[in-house]
Amino acid sequence: MGIRDRGIVMTAAAYVERAASRGVRLRDIIARRMGLSAKEAVPLAARKIRAGTGTYENICRGRLKDIGAHLHDALRQALIRELFLEIEAHTNELSALLADGADPCGGEVQQVAARLAQLRRAIGEAPEIRDGGGR
Repeated sequence: MGIRDRGIVMTAAAYVERAASRGVRLRDIIARRMGLSAKEAVPLAARKIRAGTGTYENICRGRLKDIGAHLHDALRQALIRELFLEIEAHTNELSALLADGADPCGGEVQQVAARLAQLRRAIGEAPEIRDGGGR
């Protein structure tokens, strides 16, 4: 018997693995945005899902045998929020560069545009994120 997540039946191990992947991704986004190391970003990420730092680290390392649905959902929702914030920031940065007369084919504009495309693809590849995640 498996766990049902957004209409998909998955084993408990897959459920924990998905949570670990989301936890690492959330931590890395926060670290990159704030200019922190991954270790320094753990307490901030843990706060976003209302979990203790040790619990969050165990989620990211896949050390839990089971993860509560409330933590799994909180991770998913926090990741969705962070991805949309990152998309918004990159969209604003791209608009500002172009408004300032930057060359659309220039390196800086292309880097921002590439990152924005990467984020949009990430959302497009994840149906649970693309549909707004139940927000």
